[in-house]
Amino acid sequence: MIDFSKAEKITEGSYIYRNFLSDELCQKLYDQSKNSEPEAIHYREADGIYLIGTPVLQECIDQVNNLLKGSGYWTDLYLHWMVPKNYLFYVHRDDENPDYSGYNKEWGGVIYLSDFEGGDLFYPSADKQNDLNTIDPNDIMCHPNRRDMVIHRSDLPHGTRKNLTDDRRTITFVVYNHKKE
Repeated sequence: MIDFSKAEKITEGSYIYRNFLSDELCQKLYDQSKNSEPEAIHYREADGIYLIGTPVLQECIDQVNNLLKGSGYWTDLYLHWMVPKNYLFYVHRDDENPDYSGYNKEWGGVIYLSDFEGGDLFYPSADKQNDLNTIDPNDIMCHPNRRDMVIHRSDLPHGTRKNLTDDRRTITFVVYNHKKE
């Protein structure tokens, strides 16, 4: 089991670790993302997101691995993202995306490298979970800040409100269990 004792519970199956990263490590990761070589940056036309292929610093990976230590879960897939102004993520589930590892996705995680306006993370209210593109005032909201990490079950529907900042940078990752599908 993952140790959620130092996390705030957002909703059943979702947690936020405030100030998960040190200020120094967060700045290194932000600079790494911001200063990536142009050939490492991929603009995904289908949804307007920038995927940055620069490998994530081992220091960050070690910090996540320390949290997962002894839990029976593991991760090895980290990806820098840059979300432009006015972008929003419609409601989705992390386990819906293709994964060719052969392992079961159990959790999805996001580490926030920059402060931003708007872009609140939300989980649809229980009665709206089948209407995945409707934003309801009863949705459970959370605003992560720079240095925070959110982790939620991979089958938990979630999305973000419209981002109002030009340079929202994050690192995403998937947490697997040790069973093959």
